[in-house]
Amino acid sequence: MARVPYLEVDDLEPQDRPLLKSGINFHKALVNSPGARRASAPLGRRAPRAPWEEQNEACGNRRLFS
Repeated sequence: MARVPYLEVDDLEPQDRPLLKSGINFHKALVNSPGARRASAPLGRRAPRAPWEEQNEACGNRRLFS
């Protein structure tokens, strides 16, 4: 198994330091490749709602999942 070092903010270039604003070990490992960290940043965000979800709420249907 390959071992990937956990980098700290001080180990990064100044332009890459905002990539490590959370102290999660997964991010500390992923920031070894700043491009990969930038590409994975949107994965944790919630997706925009689909038009049919808004229509269901307008009709009074309740959402089963949040």
